[in-house]
Amino acid sequence: MLNKYDKIDMHIHSTASDGTFEPKNILEEIKFKNIKLFSLTDHDSYENVEKLKELVLEEDTHFIPGVEVSSLYKGELFHILAYGTNNSNKNFTNILMNNRRQLEEKDDNSIKYLIDKGYNIEYKDYESYIHNPQRGGWKALNFLIDNKMCEDVSDYFSRVFAGNVDMKSPVFENTVNVVDAIKGAGGIPVLAHPYYINIDVDADKRLGMLYELGIEGVECYHPNHSKERTEQCITWCKKNDIIITAGSDCHGNFIPSRKIGMMNVSVEQANLKNLIQYLQEP
Repeated sequence: MLNKYDKIDMHIHSTASDGTFEPKNILEEIKFKNIKLFSLTDHDSYENVEKLKELVLEEDTHFIPGVEVSSLYKGELFHILAYGTNNSNKNFTNILMNNRRQLEEKDDNSIKYLIDKGYNIEYKDYESYIHNPQRGGWKALNFLIDNKMCEDVSDYFSRVFAGNVDMKSPVFENTVNVVDAIKGAGGIPVLAHPYYINIDVDADKRLGMLYELGIEGVECYHPNHSKERTEQCITWCKKNDIIITAGSDCHGNFIPSRKIGMMNVSVEQANLKNLIQYLQEP
């Protein structure tokens, strides 16, 4: 059983998306950091969820299955953490499949864009390139790194693809449809890191807009949130009596600064409410 002092981490990535950790590596870190409740939330993928479910059965920790679903609303990207979904639900899985296809097309288009800009790249070399998921990141990024055209993920965004890039953006599912699909699959939609980029929009307006779309919680504690933003999000959630979660957004060695358990948040500090129903007991 969980107690109020137990530490949680509800946002972790694996090799099923852009993290470097396999399920067993995640569980090793969870045990080492004495985290008693965690969730795997890969981008638009539940590939490693079942593996973790099996591993957790033998450990003294609790697990809630999750997916981080990409969505668009009024031209802005919103990530929705889907907890406890039935991953055989066709509507939900079709959205995930479409989102992954969009991400793969973005990879391809980014290389075509650089070729058009004069980079010395043969597209056939990119097509035959085999991406190793244990490196983290994505195919185009690691292809450019291996071909000495990019140093790392920071260089990728700050130099190679800096400024107004004339390239087609992924057309993810509308946020309204994503929220509805999560609920239709028996899950709970929670807004991930609302201030991942510290935009100048107050919590009432930003979170209120997503609340009207049907979110049932907010990831208030996140490495990219300032203390002030975190407190604003918590205050808003308490006022509206909805779920409060915390996540490291760990990607393993791909983003070394984000460590499992780094938010140091307890069950008492969060407000998990009906998320508890999805606990995978040890």
